[in-house]
Amino acid sequence: MKDTFTDWANLPEPLDPFGDPYKALLESGEAIAAYIATMSSHYVDEQLASEHFRDSRAVLRLLPVDTLRAGHADTNIRDRAKERRYTKLNPLTMPPLVVQAGNIEDGNHRFRIGKKRKQTHFWCYDVE
Repeated sequence: MKDTFTDWANLPEPLDPFGDPYKALLESGEAIAAYIATMSSHYVDEQLASEHFRDSRAVLRLLPVDTLRAGHADTNIRDRAKERRYTKLNPLTMPPLVVQAGNIEDGNHRFRIGKKRKQTHFWCYDVE
């Protein structure tokens, strides 16, 4: 898909696959884990993820790319086939990343594709 969008700092709020806006707030560790499990094409241990995000919530924010870092290599296994599929998706409707203290917890493939598109901002669920 040829990307003609360039005003990444004013990226409209993303819409889910049904055309509805994503929630502005994931109110608990359980909600964060459920979001990650829903977005993943691989198995996600929701209980483990829920424990990881215990006592947390995540706020939907538009964050500059220079504040984000790829996740740890153990949880960030590159899948080139998945990246090729993501290049065909509309960048304006990509699901939000999940970040904690600037580290990408979920969405590394989307992040890499966005960087290739010269994307300067990403919609993220910012865990706090």
